[in-house]
Formats: sequence, C-alpha cells, structure tokens
Amino acid sequence: MCEVRQVLSISQSTASRGLAALYDAGFLKQRREGTWTFYSIAKDTAHYYSEMLEAVREALEDNKLYKSDRQRLRQVGPVGPHCAEQVACQN
Repeated sequence: MCEVRQVLSISQSTASRGLAALYDAGFLKQRREGTWTFYSIAKDTAHYYSEMLEAVREALEDNKLYKSDRQRLRQVGPVGPHCAEQVACQN
C-alpha cells in the first residue's frame, strides 16, 4: 500500500479503500502479518487477467497521468515494512 500511496499521492484511507475494493472483486489477494496487510495480484484466480491488463494498457496508452504514475512507480520501488515513516518524511 505504501508504494500506491507514495506514487499516487493519496491518503492511507483512500489507498485502503481502493485496494479493499480490488480484493473484494477478486483482482487482488492479501496476506496479513500483524497489523500489516500485503496485497498482490491474484493471477491464479483471475483467468482473464492478461486480457484485462492489456485492455487497461490500451485504454490508458495516451494518458499523461498514467504515464507519469508509472514512471514514479519505477523510481519508488518497494518501500518496505517501515513505509509509514518513510512516506511521512517524504510528503
């Protein structure tokens, strides 16, 4: 979630709601460790995953905000278990 928050410049609650909706829809799986929740793409349950991802890529091909977000995501990389402090320091 920290990477999502940092790249999109959104609050923790906004990121949580978005990720929870994607989880509820079956697009993500989650793993909990203590108070942390880790999300990943549920490739094993979404047989249409590659088609859906390709459709999204095509739809956003000329979207400047999408391109900017993707570039920032490449620069951020994994934040790690202390992301709350790291994100707070960077905002």
